[in-house]
Amino acid sequence: MSLNYVAEHRVFASVTAQAELVRHYVPSHELSGVGGADRPEAKIVNALATSASPQRLHIYGEAGAGKTSLILRALADIARRETLKRPVHPMFVNTGDAPSQLTDPQHFMQMLLGLIQVNGSAFATVDPVALRDATAEQTTYTPTTVAHQAGITTPFFSYQPTLSQAFATQTIGADPARVRNDFQDVLRAVTKDYRAVIVIDDTDHFAASGPDGKLDVEAISNLYHHGVCTLADFDELDVIVAIQPHFQQVEPVTDVERRYNFEAVHVATLAADKDELTLSLVLGRRLRNANIDATVDDLIHPQALAELQGVYFTASHDFRRVLECADEAARLAADDGADQIAPRHVQHVLEQR
Repeated sequence: MSLNYVAEHRVFASVTAQAELVRHYVPSHELSGVGGADRPEAKIVNALATSASPQRLHIYGEAGAGKTSLILRALADIARRETLKRPVHPMFVNTGDAPSQLTDPQHFMQMLLGLIQVNGSAFATVDPVALRDATAEQTTYTPTTVAHQAGITTPFFSYQPTLSQAFATQTIGADPARVRNDFQDVLRAVTKDYRAVIVIDDTDHFAASGPDGKLDVEAISNLYHHGVCTLADFDELDVIVAIQPHFQQVEPVTDVERRYNFEAVHVATLAADKDELTLSLVLGRRLRNANIDATVDDLIHPQALAELQGVYFTASHDFRRVLECADEAARLAADDGADQIAPRHVQHVLEQR
């Protein structure tokens, strides 16, 4: 297929859909050469699939480096395991757009309860089976406690009738003690058959929302004082927080990490000390997922690929920005009638940014 197809169908464009992030994910052993138990995916899988609850994980990576993709891919790998006594049940919580919910533990737990209620009384905000099916290695396993109903894309979990009745008959969060008890009751219902995991994502928002685009120290402190600490106090719950490395400048982050024994997991990065243009693995995965026979070498001039990989290092390992540049360069080259992205196309895109 031609470069026109790549440009028209936005093959290189950055994505946000969870299943797409899993499909496009390049395993860390391919990307950076790290292997075995040292792989970041393996650390997450080991924590949630083989180690006892509660587990506490910090996923470190710069903005756009692939923290969410890493977590989702690990959850997809876990979902493919047929021997789990309790399937892992993940709830993603985006806190970046809700700083007002981080002023005290009560508001934070009320936000979580509201998210569960809006989600049809389901704790999981993602379908583990859909994540599993987004991986290249397909299986036929379906947890016995999950039933996919005709015409319904969201799975039905065994505890949903219990929670639906509770939300219908109770006044959630009448006072701080009540909201904590209500949240604990939810956890008891969920963890009877599932392993409950809360993933706090979208914390990159706090990195550029303070004065002069610096860390929003107040928001990060509130997140850890009123959000992370609150969750870490529940022994029934596993907690994953995706953060940037320089969040460690904020004292509550290091205090909570130490107090609750958070394990640090770092996203895989392209090697800066090698000559290989390993960015081709990322772009090549997208070509294969789009059923395109052409290779990266066919569609991108080596010098242009080198310039795109250079963006990765100058933009602090931001894959999202690299993909946006590759997408724009592809469309520019197609408009130019070229068969291949040339250095001039990448250079033009970078000049406009």
